[in-house]
Amino acid sequence: MRIGLDFLSDSYETSSGTVTYLNGFMKALSSIDDGGNEYYLFVNSGNIKLFEHFKSPKFHVVHFPFSNKKRELRVLSQLCMVPYHARRLRLDAVDFFGTTGVGCLPCASVQHVKTLHHILVPGHLDRYTSLFRTWAVRVSIRQADVVVANSLFTSESIMKFIGATDDRVLIVPEAVDTDTFYPIRSQDDSYQDTLIRLGIEKPYILFVSTLWPYKNAEVLIKAYAHLMSGSKLPHKLIIVGGDWKGELSRIQHVSQKLRVSECVRFTGHISDRGMIRDLYVGSDVFVYPSLSETFGLTLLEAMACGVPVVASNRTCIPETADNAAIIVDADNIKELAEAIFNVVQNHELKKHLIQRGLQRANQFTWQNTVLGTLRAWQKAVEIHDRR
Repeated sequence: MRIGLDFLSDSYETSSGTVTYLNGFMKALSSIDDGGNEYYLFVNSGNIKLFEHFKSPKFHVVHFPFSNKKRELRVLSQLCMVPYHARRLRLDAVDFFGTTGVGCLPCASVQHVKTLHHILVPGHLDRYTSLFRTWAVRVSIRQADVVVANSLFTSESIMKFIGATDDRVLIVPEAVDTDTFYPIRSQDDSYQDTLIRLGIEKPYILFVSTLWPYKNAEVLIKAYAHLMSGSKLPHKLIIVGGDWKGELSRIQHVSQKLRVSECVRFTGHISDRGMIRDLYVGSDVFVYPSLSETFGLTLLEAMACGVPVVASNRTCIPETADNAAIIVDADNIKELAEAIFNVVQNHELKKHLIQRGLQRANQFTWQNTVLGTLRAWQKAVEIHDRR
């Protein structure tokens, strides 16, 4: 097959998660036996760096004129030029890896859906952006031959909110970058260089995420304050993640009000994935009380680093964690505090969670992600041909 891969909405500068996904996906795609497929990568100046080191006769780069720095022009050029290139290159299918796709194609189309937060979390985006994205995603999903969801929860949400039928929706989970995220190996203490660089001392409890309100960092701080009021644990709380519309200032105020500000450290955004790995392996427990996720890759990254996980009972998180984490009510401060205490104090429980976590993380490989995506392309072509 001749497949167009639309990466036009992805930006190299803004999302380390995007970089992780595309690097892992492209590396696996370049090495897997795909029956001689050829791939045409739709890129622009905002993400060409992601693909420069993937040299293969089956990869062909197709340049588009605008990046997300001029978002309106980028969208317009995408709408006009993708159908043109699909005809010119005689493509069998185009896969849209970003939020939205393009209609009027002369070939099959696949729409990846990795997030639905504009629907699941009211108020997450401004009203205009939310309305536009909801409309654009609905149109993109309905016009696609096949929709790829990254979890069962996402698949069910697509059918509930968008109205897609289950015969067009395939579940293809994301994967863990085990080249970056792995446990401490024998006589390996290099991670401590990162801790020294950041001024962080062990022991500590870790949270990693951009500080969107639905990530629920405020409840974690309250649980930490409750924990410290009833115990003499030496642990600090390390919160890693960039600000979002003043959320950092608000939760800092919460920590001050609860009189734990001296024990709560905010590092800000850290883009270096190796440094994130070092923070994982140095921690005693990773806590993720998020209210809304469509996959929850952060959980698996922590598990892959050999860290026990405490996480919320919302959306896809129990599905992703399976039985490899302590699952608690996302709004129950006392329950969250008790779970953290139990993991830190109970060495047998901690050992069990680490073992289960490593096994769980190893189930999510880039090879499986690519093989699932190949099936989506084949199914899309079959459906398009029948139409």
